[in-house]
Amino acid sequence: MNLSATQSQPLRNQDDSTFSKKKKKRFLMSIASEVLIQQKSEMVVQESALTLYPALYEVEGLTEDERYRALSKIPDHPT
Repeated sequence: MNLSATQSQPLRNQDDSTFSKKKKKRFLMSIASEVLIQQKSEMVVQESALTLYPALYEVEGLTEDERYRALSKIPDHPT
C-alpha cells in the first residue's frame, strides 16, 4: 500500500486553498481599485461641470436653451 499519495493530498488541498485565498484577495483589490478610479472620475466630471456653468454665461450670443442643452449632456447634472 502506497501511503505517500494519501499523505500528500491534504498538503495539496491546503496549497490550493492558500492559492485561492490569494487569488480572491487580488481580485477584491482590483475591484476596490476600479471603484476608487470611478469615484475619482465622477468627482472630476462634477468639478468640470461646476466650472462649465459660469463659463457658459460668458459666451456671447449663447441662448438660455443652448446653455441648458450643453449642461444636460453632463451625466447627473441637475438641469
